[in-house]
Amino acid sequence: MNVREEAAYTSIGRQEATRIYAEHKPMSREAAAEHLAANGIVPGQDGKRVDGPPDRTAADYNLPADAPISGDDFAKLKIDTTLAGVILRDLGAKIDQEAVKAHFGRTGQSYTGAIADVTAMLASAGVKTINAASLSAHTLALLAATARHQAKLLARPKA
Repeated sequence: MNVREEAAYTSIGRQEATRIYAEHKPMSREAAAEHLAANGIVPGQDGKRVDGPPDRTAADYNLPADAPISGDDFAKLKIDTTLAGVILRDLGAKIDQEAVKAHFGRTGQSYTGAIADVTAMLASAGVKTINAASLSAHTLALLAATARHQAKLLARPKA
């Protein structure tokens, strides 16, 4: 890309940003609170949402009949349906745990911390069909993040 093309590209980007800003003007804090309340989202006393993870039913997961885990187990975990599909794929796969540990080491995350977070989430939900140590690095990282996020949401004071 030469200098003129780059300048034209930057100019087009600025024009697009200006157009989007004109269509979506910033809201005041009061207007934002009214908009959220109109959509059923009411903040708690600290200004943050007070609800936890969404409640799901076993039917939300659309699992195959031969799945090694039930939809009820996923519903107990209150995880996203897409994440449930990733877990389902991992349950039938052969996972090299040394590679998983190495991946966590390369990314600077704590493998033992992730295992502990996921195990605690599974135990609190009463799910025994998933072993945290048998998950791929990607799935383990996603579940650990979900576990930490759910714990944070559930620790907030109820209104």
